[in-house]
Amino acid sequence: IPQGAEVRLLAESNKPLVRAQIDGGDGAETIADARLKELAEIVAAQRKLAASAEDGDQPPRQAELAERLARCVDPFRRLAAERPGDLYSQALDALAEIGAEMRRLDEGRERRSSERLRGLADRLERAAEPIGRLVSFTRFRYRLQPLSEDRRLAIGLLDVDGIRSPEPIRLHLSVVGDEPPQVAVRLQGIGSAITPQARLPFQGRISDDYGLDRVWLEYVVEGRAAQQETLLKVEAAVTEQSVDGALDVRPLGLEPDQKMLITVKAGDRCDLGEGPNAGTGDRWMLDVVSPAQLRAMLEAREIVLRQRFETIIEDVAQIRDTLALLMFDGAGKAETDSPPERRQTVRLLRIQRARGNGQKDAHETLGVAEAFADIRHELVNNRIYTEELRIRIEQDIVAPLEDLGNTQFLELDRRLALLEKAANNSDEAPALRDSAVQQVDLILRSMRGVLARIAELEDFNEAVELLRSIIGEQEDLRRQTLERRKGRLRQLLEK
Repeated sequence: IPQGAEVRLLAESNKPLVRAQIDGGDGAETIADARLKELAEIVAAQRKLAASAEDGDQPPRQAELAERLARCVDPFRRLAAERPGDLYSQALDALAEIGAEMRRLDEGRERRSSERLRGLADRLERAAEPIGRLVSFTRFRYRLQPLSEDRRLAIGLLDVDGIRSPEPIRLHLSVVGDEPPQVAVRLQGIGSAITPQARLPFQGRISDDYGLDRVWLEYVVEGRAAQQETLLKVEAAVTEQSVDGALDVRPLGLEPDQKMLITVKAGDRCDLGEGPNAGTGDRWMLDVVSPAQLRAMLEAREIVLRQRFETIIEDVAQIRDTLALLMFDGAGKAETDSPPERRQTVRLLRIQRARGNGQKDAHETLGVAEAFADIRHELVNNRIYTEELRIRIEQDIVAPLEDLGNTQFLELDRRLALLEKAANNSDEAPALRDSAVQQVDLILRSMRGVLARIAELEDFNEAVELLRSIIGEQEDLRRQTLERRKGRLRQLLEK
């Protein structure tokens, strides 16, 4: 049962009941008809009178009990009229006679001994047993207070035949505590280093077992106190919420060489105990660098990616060589003088190896595309990109690489699958081999074209860096010129 939940127990019995008693550990509660409860209370009060008389005390007057019994009998007579039968009439007449006898005892017309009073209590209980059939029930409900801890219920039953359940029915309710929200949010398009004018995008999902309230960022800049900023306020009590927000660090006034620790947190709507629970996601430690430093870091990554891509091209070229050297029995000179079965096995293994390498190269090509896309995102999110540079990466590198991995390599895999099935068919295999080789040639042309554009990007970056250095040198020269002019003016003024 969720912690703090209100629980309603619904029960149904296989025969009519007179009473159900539920013990929840902090006291028992009796479920029965109110009039039958009143009758049971009269019997208990009469037994108490008998006990007090037995102890030697002067028994109190019984007129009040007699009046209560009379008020209790009248509604039962109306119920008995709707269900005719001698059993009910006799029981009600017996109750009326007991009430009259209680009045006589109270008036002192008859002796009030403890035995006489106990006898009245026994007769009351026997006469009340058939009355229970008039107000019996087979269904009942029981409401518990909001649960804060485990509860054990013991339910005892009494049916209309006076039979009690030999053992109470036991029910164990385990309380499940309110868990903190689960935070699965990532920092998108940002690496381990940021510029002072960066924008930090956060995307992901947050969930909670009962309901979310808000999502916020908690960050600490080196040398400063911790700060918070609300990322999302959840209006409705939803259990799952997507997150798509960002933190602009420009107002923070960051300086190069500082560090920034940032965390995404979420709170739920728990109103129990100490209040809402807070869930914590991943933590990111970010280095603050200058735009020039970040550009240099990204350019170094581009060089590594180019080298990785060159290795993939070499691997694809080896696939082409393997396919081109395949020979088939009956379609030319055999590859070796080995038995036909061995030649067939070797051909099949080479085709399968070429297919496996092609699938691996497709995956790695998409990895290179994703890495260049990350560089593009970092340029944009750190606000150090130019539109021309963004287009160069996006249209000249990322898009062609994605086309290679998602289209051209898939076509190669399809052709190699056909060649694998026909590896021992000397009539079909040569044409299928040539088709696969043609597809590999197309892939190699596309890959070399992308490699050339990557090299152009490096040249472009070098040109931009050279231009930046020239501009920097011009600024230094202008500053030195101004300082020299100011020095000459001071000398003239001193003369």
